[in-house]
Amino acid sequence: MVIKKLTQLQMFWRGIALQVLCDIIQSNGLIGGPYVPLNERSDEPVEVVFCNPDLLWRSDFARPRLGQGAFKEAFQAVYKAVTGATYPYVQYGKPTKATYDFAQTVLADRLKGIYGAKAVLPRV
Repeated sequence: MVIKKLTQLQMFWRGIALQVLCDIIQSNGLIGGPYVPLNERSDEPVEVVFCNPDLLWRSDFARPRLGQGAFKEAFQAVYKAVTGATYPYVQYGKPTKATYDFAQTVLADRLKGIYGAKAVLPRV
């Protein structure tokens, strides 16, 4: 019985977060504002920022736990089911492939600046 109640409580709070996020986006950024049809919204969408891309993370529990990346995936799935489209977002947090690609470009440019155009950044 306790597990059922705990699960219901967690689902309740996560559901509220998804609902509030969808409401803010669909009201053109006005908290508690009225629904604004897609064709009447401003050209610049409400910026949604996620701070940690981890879908799963390890804890003391025997199985992996859902991370903040799971919330991003849930939001995108709900938003797409409601509107038929995915929503643009910004991802910060732990290094992602884009972070490593950017670092490689910066290092390669620096190496060429020091040693000339023929310098090659070794793959590691």
